[in-house]
Amino acid sequence: MKALMVMAAAFLMAGCNGEVEPQAEADAEEKESVFDPMTDQLDKAKKVEAQAMQHKDDVDEALKDADGEN
Repeated sequence: MKALMVMAAAFLMAGCNGEVEPQAEADAEEKESVFDPMTDQLDKAKKVEAQAMQHKDDVDEALKDADGEN
């Protein structure tokens, strides 16, 4: 019985060494998730919004310059 307990303890200690393989971490970061299409769409929307705001700022500046010449 003692031998069985010692073997069980040895297996538990060997299985819990706490080291993580570097390749496993890299694979976890590169995996696609179910949310990727949604986050891609949000990124595209933010880019379009930035372009629209830049265009608005350009038009506002042009109107300000045109209004100042009169």
